Amino acid sequence: MSTNNFSNNASNIPNSNTESHIGQGLGDIVQPLVFSDNARQELIQSLESIPKGLALTPVKNKRPLRSKWQNESPLSRESLKSELSQERCNGYGLRLGDVSGGKLALDVDGPSAVSLLKALESTHEPLPKSVTFTSGKDGRSQILFQIPEHYRDRFKDFNRKSITEFFFNGETLKCGTDENGKPIEELDFRYNGHQSVLPPSYHPETGSYHWLNSPNDCEVAIAPDWLCEFILKLSEPKKIQKNTPLKFEYSTFEKGD
Repeated sequence: MSTNNFSNNASNIPNSNTESHIGQGLGDIVQPLVFSDNARQELIQSLESIPKGLALTPVKNKRPLRSKWQNESPLSRESLKSELSQERCNGYGLRLGDVSGGKLALDVDGPSAVSLLKALESTHEPLPKSVTFTSGKDGRSQILFQIPEHYRDRFKDFNRKSITEFFFNGETLKCGTDENGKPIEELDFRYNGHQSVLPPSYHPETGSYHWLNSPNDCEVAIAPDWLCEFILKLSEPKKIQKNTPLKFEYSTFEKGD
């Protein structure tokens, strides 16, 4: 088990079904859209609970503040506190991938993406309980996973892949689309070169991000081998014709445009 998790105490990772928290959102909570002084102080204080081995970057309205954040050395906590105190930013994001010891974010982006994830789990096995958070928007959540050591080298060139369709039980499950048929929801896997905004950072539409499974509740679970294999196969370059399904050992899946 990796020691580079949100919890400083090693413990067994529970294998509970993710159904209780994926895409849960906080639709019944009304959040203020003003980033108050109290919210800023809470954000600064929350840095104390984030292990020093995790690389963070300041964000403003969800977007990274620094132009070269993907390649720079990790910021010190004092530098990040200074950015927050001087009101240059209103949140911070976890830099994913190797810079944070192999952290992967599974972004469930919309209610239809929840259905895709449940189908993916049904094809394999339930994902373990892990640190999970949400912007509060309906069907939106992110689940953090630790890439196991025996997969780290194979993930060194992985950045990001997403799916918008999944063939399951004889039918194609599709994510939501706009009026032109372009997917507006997806199941997104992010790693090197990407970041995930952490609670209690500001969110311009809902007020702030919130924990569903906080670091006090559980560790960042180790990604199961089947998930690692699925992502790696997803990232393999393939020469295909448009609208041709990508066939995997476990399932059939079509890429969105």
